[in-house]
Amino acid sequence: MNALYKLLVFLFLFLSFSTSFSQESSAIHDSIVSWIENAKDKKFSLEERKAFNKKANITADFTKNDSLKSKYYFKINYNNFLLNDTSAFKISYKKSLNLAIKLNDSIIIANCYWDKGALARKNNQKDSAYIYYNKAQKILTKYPEKKISAARILLFMAKIQKDVKDYTGSELNTIKAIKIFKSLNDYKRLYSSYNNLGVIFKHLKQYEKALEYHNIALKYLDTNNSTHTSFSLNNIGLIYKYQENYKLAINNFKKALNIDSLYYIKPKQYATVLDNLTYTKFLSNDTINIKKDLYKSLNIRDSLNDYSGIIINKIHLAEYYFKKNNFEKSYKYLIEANKLAIEKKIPENLLITYDLLAKADPKNSTKYLRRYIEISDSTLLEERRMRDKFTRIEYETEEIEQEKLAVEKDNKSLKLTIFIVCMLGILVIYLGLILYQKTSLKNKYEKVVLQQQLLRSQMNPHFLFNTLNTILHTNDTKPEKTKQYVLKLSQLLRTTLENSREEFVPLQDEIEAIDHYLNLQSNFSEKFDFKVSIADELETEFTYVPPMLIQPFVENAIIHGITNSKIRGLVALDFQQHGELISCTITDNGIGYSKSPQEERNHLKTHKSISGDIVKERLVIYNKQNKSNASLKIEDIFDENKNDVGTKVILNLPSYEI
Repeated sequence: MNALYKLLVFLFLFLSFSTSFSQESSAIHDSIVSWIENAKDKKFSLEERKAFNKKANITADFTKNDSLKSKYYFKINYNNFLLNDTSAFKISYKKSLNLAIKLNDSIIIANCYWDKGALARKNNQKDSAYIYYNKAQKILTKYPEKKISAARILLFMAKIQKDVKDYTGSELNTIKAIKIFKSLNDYKRLYSSYNNLGVIFKHLKQYEKALEYHNIALKYLDTNNSTHTSFSLNNIGLIYKYQENYKLAINNFKKALNIDSLYYIKPKQYATVLDNLTYTKFLSNDTINIKKDLYKSLNIRDSLNDYSGIIINKIHLAEYYFKKNNFEKSYKYLIEANKLAIEKKIPENLLITYDLLAKADPKNSTKYLRRYIEISDSTLLEERRMRDKFTRIEYETEEIEQEKLAVEKDNKSLKLTIFIVCMLGILVIYLGLILYQKTSLKNKYEKVVLQQQLLRSQMNPHFLFNTLNTILHTNDTKPEKTKQYVLKLSQLLRTTLENSREEFVPLQDEIEAIDHYLNLQSNFSEKFDFKVSIADELETEFTYVPPMLIQPFVENAIIHGITNSKIRGLVALDFQQHGELISCTITDNGIGYSKSPQEERNHLKTHKSISGDIVKERLVIYNKQNKSNASLKIEDIFDENKNDVGTKVILNLPSYEI
């Protein structure tokens, strides 16, 4: 009986302790959940919300159930993102990610990356944002139930690519996202996706296509979503403004501005539309309420610390006062806009201010135009660096994924692995021989491309020296002509920089570069004319050719042919489609080889030989790699008395269409 009594007492105490422990654990869980929810609740101050999240974080550290702790950490980390608490986020992100990796919880790992990317994007760290979005997207793609999340991240990545002017990459990722959103009837994000495509094609100046996408976006828009309607109407208005269809632009801006309560719901959007409407009226010579509305928009943006908007407003006020001949006020607003653009590091706005300051302050126009070119070139380089980085991220991520898949397959069956390795060994030996030949050919090709680029860099300094010298001499007498020269030179340098790093470029870009070069040379020397003929069937925008093959021969025609000629020169380029090849014939009526002075003849022979040999070698290697018939032919032109009256270069270039 005594033993039974002791047993009953023990059971009573054990059950009491268990119940107490369970109640205590439940109370702790409820507290953590409550604090996490309070951290999201905007009825509390920002500091109170941060304090709630900190309490939840400290208490979660003592939770022994790792699976439950991981869920706490993830929610706490997300709250730190919402609170924009960067220092707390760094700690909670690391804790959440490490525990998720320990538990092999891929979904939480992906969501941690997602939050990290979102915070980086919020802080304008585009490269970091893209890296973490990409990591999250690659994981979530593997889970069918998470495809909506994977598609959302694709759209975020596309918008970052658009911001750094990687329009092709942005378009591709947006289209991938659209396919998923359509399968799920996600109209809200279909609106956002098509709107992004509209913005992309606006930047590409394909305005009709941009309008098409913006109108599709509106079809997916919830009619109750007035702010998005305003946003889309504003975008459509901007496209009409760029097309100089001011009437339609003004109509769309007015519709956007008349959205109910827009001023109170989205004051920043209201100020943007008001400024766009007012500036478009100004461009159409409608001066009613222009000054009043520009100041109204500026005051709203000032109150919101919308620095980019403030700069644009001050630029528009400067243009208004310039037109009213109030040059003092115009200059004042331009200087203010310029200083703010420098302070806030907004290169797009900075370029506009330097362009307008060159007009407003003719005495210092050269200084402002120089700064314009410097910033334009540095912005271009930074954008290319970012685009290249994104490309590397995609490549490296794919490489890592392939390595993981290989490891997983290896672990399934050791015997199968050994068999595969043996078979692969035999295959590798066989492919190695082929790869050796291809690699050798590729290395030779890259060497030739490098020689071509080096040759181009040798030719450019002489041309640049003459160009800049001419610009300096014409600046005082013909300032408008100087601006044209500078802009053409900037366009030429920009195109050359972009094309020099590509294996193939649109034929249209190559022709534009040559056209800028010929325009500048003909203006400087005033000794020759030029003409460029393009066959009707050639779609230069969609036809791609290797860059930097035509330019050396155009330079030879001018510098070594026409410069020493006593008659007015003519350089003619003719582009024709010959099957899969693009034929470019370059002719000039210069003095030719036989009439050149001996010293010039020796230089010309060497220069032609170097240019011709490099181009020929590049074409020969390309032909071997692709079984093509690309070729180069250089011949003198003789008249009926067998006198040398010029030179003809026939380049049959490899090409492909998209």
